[in-house]
Amino acid sequence: MRLHGVDAPESSQSYGTAATRAARRYVGGKDVRVTVEEIGHYGRAVVRLEVK
Repeated sequence: MRLHGVDAPESSQSYGTAATRAARRYVGGKDVRVTVEEIGHYGRAVVRLEVK
């Protein structure tokens, strides 16, 4: 799953681990609404998240 409108490094790239930690702090433990915007080139859902 990829986040629509977010350009962040992959986990194996520089700052990838920090980007993952930041996203988890923002969303972790909260209810979210997921809306699939499209299916990307590699078959992954590109989604929009609404944090409740």
